[in-house]
Amino acid sequence: MRAYQGMPPLPKQPMVEYGALKSPVTGRVFADAEVNAYNQYTKDFNRLTYRAEQEFMLDQRHRFFEMCAYQGFEQNSQQAQH
Repeated sequence: MRAYQGMPPLPKQPMVEYGALKSPVTGRVFADAEVNAYNQYTKDFNRLTYRAEQEFMLDQRHRFFEMCAYQGFEQNSQQAQH
């Protein structure tokens, strides 16, 4: 991860409150368990001190967010077609 070599660490990030995460695709509010998992990624991020590791953790957290955001999207779009 030489792209981040010599770059300072990113600032710590806040935890997300229950009900604050919402799918931009379906409008579904994330379940408490999903918010807990998202916040665990944030806790892990906040423990890291190397920029490359932080960027990796942010990528992983974003992948998790997208997985949750699209949950039920395919099923809902198929139902709308019928």
